[in-house]
Amino acid sequence: MSRPHQSSGFTLVELVATIILVGILAVTVMPRFSDRGGVVEYTLRDQLAGLLHQAQQRAMFDRSGPCYSVLINGAGVQVQRDSVLNSPESQILFAGDYAGLSVTAAQLYFDSLGNLLMGGTNCSTSSIPSSPVTLSVSGSAAAQVIVHPTGYVERTF
Repeated sequence: MSRPHQSSGFTLVELVATIILVGILAVTVMPRFSDRGGVVEYTLRDQLAGLLHQAQQRAMFDRSGPCYSVLINGAGVQVQRDSVLNSPESQILFAGDYAGLSVTAAQLYFDSLGNLLMGGTNCSTSSIPSSPVTLSVSGSAAAQVIVHPTGYVERTF
């Protein structure tokens, strides 16, 4: 007795349906892998918070009397000691991965107790602000660093 012929492959309809599904998935999923999706903004926010901590700690532990500050302008962010860049590692430039990003411009000082000082041209002419200072990181996503008058640095989304 002869057996009917059994197919062991895929039909043309099954192959076309599979190719269409893979195409739809590629179109919807690939942009998520190629877009920065706020990662760069959050990285800049964290590095900014790190520089604020660095300036605050240096002001607290350097008893020789220098003024430590964080200068934020259109070119980048830098920790300064007596208005001079502290070290090349103490800065973030808005270039490369950070091109197109910006942070709220400000000049922040820290006293020997770690308190935030603002409003003057150096540590002795600045005073403790009455409310927290919000530094906004802007790009395709938004992130913030809030510096409280006591020197506490808060990272928000």
